[in-house]
Amino acid sequence: MSNPIARRTVLGLLGTAAGAAALSGFVPTRASAAGGPDVTLVDNGTSVTLANGIIQFTVIKSSAKISDLRLIGSTQGNGGANLLSGSHGSGYTTFNYSGASGATGMSGAAFRIVSQSADRIEISMLANDPSRLTFYLDIRMALERGASGLHSYWIVKYPEAMPDGLSLGQLRYAFAADDPAFRWFVVDDARGIRQRPTIADTQNWVTLQDTTYALPDGSIYSKYQNSCLLYTSPSPRDRG
Repeated sequence: MSNPIARRTVLGLLGTAAGAAALSGFVPTRASAAGGPDVTLVDNGTSVTLANGIIQFTVIKSSAKISDLRLIGSTQGNGGANLLSGSHGSGYTTFNYSGASGATGMSGAAFRIVSQSADRIEISMLANDPSRLTFYLDIRMALERGASGLHSYWIVKYPEAMPDGLSLGQLRYAFAADDPAFRWFVVDDARGIRQRPTIADTQNWVTLQDTTYALPDGSIYSKYQNSCLLYTSPSPRDRG
């Protein structure tokens, strides 16, 4: 757990980070410049579904949990497959902070549509209740025309109405695929295309420490080999 954070410090550091993420989210990609179907939003009651003809995702309003993610524009015949299906599949939040007994997530959020047009839709899930979360958190998600992925950024504040003595350990949004169907992945251009360990590998690996393992073929695998600091990762503008 980190040291207690001053209210102004949180606004300065996390606010700046959120602002940078927000600005990068507005940079049009090559795909969006080329056009494509309109961006749409369907209100399902407790959730909303956003789509642009390439991807489609469903978000639960109260928790910012993504329960359904599909590559509907796939040319491989799997556009109807929910990549986050199963009992453990989802996109979800986890927070570690002072006063919480363990990792917790967002709940009871207030949902609103920030902006909506045929080119871009942005939604907000806002938690501003100290009885649920001891800091202000506004999770934004946006989908653009022609984009092959969604944009997300967080606005974090520590206003006077929140309890004193806040310490932040970890704030994260994670995606878990219940069915291990993803065999290949890319973190950045420098590391190129990488292969995940197979189920057989995971059943026979030897734990070295934490999440670091020796695979049957003698190679070493750790999830930290695949980490990437967002502030060092090229933005769409840097990629041209």
